[in-house]
Amino acid sequence: MLISISRGCTGKDGSCKGPGIFIITGLRGSSDTVVWNPGTDGTRARADFVPGDEVRMVCVEAAVVRPPVTLAPGGQWIGTQIMTAVA
Repeated sequence: MLISISRGCTGKDGSCKGPGIFIITGLRGSSDTVVWNPGTDGTRARADFVPGDEVRMVCVEAAVVRPPVTLAPGGQWIGTQIMTAVA
């Protein structure tokens, strides 16, 4: 999956949130990738977003959708996602 991100610096401290293009180079323990956006209300509720960030970003997370992971009490599931900046 290739993800393109705006090069604008939008952090509240003026920092850039990363280079422009990432590619997911590995998933371990998960079979799926979930892409979502917190929307206006979600970005407003988070301290690390500024107004309008919801139109410039997506969240990309490793996941297992089907079949779901079922854990016994005390069990654990570990999933990792490796993203590489390419530009």
